[in-house]
Amino acid sequence: MAVLSDTPGVLRGESTWHGAVAVSSGGWISTLLPGRVLSPGGAVVAMTIAEIVAAQGQALWGSPPLPGMWALLTEWARRLDLNVLDAVIRAEQRPDLGGGWVCLPY
Repeated sequence: MAVLSDTPGVLRGESTWHGAVAVSSGGWISTLLPGRVLSPGGAVVAMTIAEIVAAQGQALWGSPPLPGMWALLTEWARRLDLNVLDAVIRAEQRPDLGGGWVCLPY
């Protein structure tokens, strides 16, 4: 799992379709939370959630669940003012890549 940036002002992952771009205000817009301007740290958290959900896939929903993974996802979701299920469901959905920019996994 990695959050990558090969272009200044762009974050993308190895496994997820989600991405984030810097905006002129100094904030970041993430496809995980379209319409919200995030701090740089918030953008990394959003990308981390998206990347882990994409990389783990159905194992997240397995029985028993991955040890400690839900606790981490819960904490990261809280940092974005989301509950963990909302964050995971958003991450599982392929983003609407309108607006002229596309983030593709490597």
